[in-house]
Amino acid sequence: MRFTKRMLGVVMLALSVVACGGAGGEADTEQTASAQSETAQGIGFYFALYPITVAVTGPGKVVGSPGVIDCGDGGSVCTDKFKKWTSVTLTATPTAGMNFLGWGGSCSGQATTCTINNSAARSVTAQFGAPSAPPVVNYTLSIVAGQGGRVTSSPAGIDCGGTTTQCNAPYANGTNVTLTAQALSGYQFVGWSGTACSGTTATCTVSMNAAKAATASFTPAVVQHTIQLTWTGSSDTAVSGYKVYHGIQAGTYTDGGVVSSASSTYTTTGSGTHYFAVSAVSATGQESARSAEVSVLIP
Repeated sequence: MRFTKRMLGVVMLALSVVACGGAGGEADTEQTASAQSETAQGIGFYFALYPITVAVTGPGKVVGSPGVIDCGDGGSVCTDKFKKWTSVTLTATPTAGMNFLGWGGSCSGQATTCTINNSAARSVTAQFGAPSAPPVVNYTLSIVAGQGGRVTSSPAGIDCGGTTTQCNAPYANGTNVTLTAQALSGYQFVGWSGTACSGTTATCTVSMNAAKAATASFTPAVVQHTIQLTWTGSSDTAVSGYKVYHGIQAGTYTDGGVVSSASSTYTTTGSGTHYFAVSAVSATGQESARSAEVSVLIP
């Protein structure tokens, strides 16, 4: 009987404890459940997986570490998932002979590696392409064509002469330019001077590895004129030859020579009127009077 009473007392105490909780007990239960729910959500948020997606354009590939991303140039895995705050390094590798042009999306710049601290879904683009052509470097070729001539070039660009005596043209570094000097009517080419050409050959090849210049000089052409003189010879047996007189003023002679026959050839490069007279000479040095004067005009 005593045992039974004691057991009932224990049961009643337990019930009273529960009952004493009243409305406060219900609030505590709700707070505990709320705390447990928030903890569960935090754990779930921390261990959530977020994707990194890579898109490759052009000849190259992107590989991720850690993870399995291997995208482009034969690789087909372009998406992988990671826990929050996982540090993932993407490496871009162009196909041989190609260039990496740059990142887009969650990565930027042209460095071949990009590290992402993954805290949300990420998208990355990588672009590859052919190497850019080196910039073209031009150098200026300056030409002066002297009076009486013309200078042209191959490749085209230089055409100096006449009213345009100086001209310039740009040529790409390494270009070989052939210059040709042409004398106009009544002139002749004398030669080259300057940093581009020298000598007296009418053509000159210039290698354009720096700015260069040349001058082509011309002069009035030297034209030879030949005057053929003939006369009636003397029948006097004492005559051994004839003395030919020449001058550029009537009645005034500055040169002459003895010939054995009744003809003579005179060559000159000058223009104007030339005067001639002839006398007969003997072997002993005797000389007849001069013939009548003749003149020849050379334009």
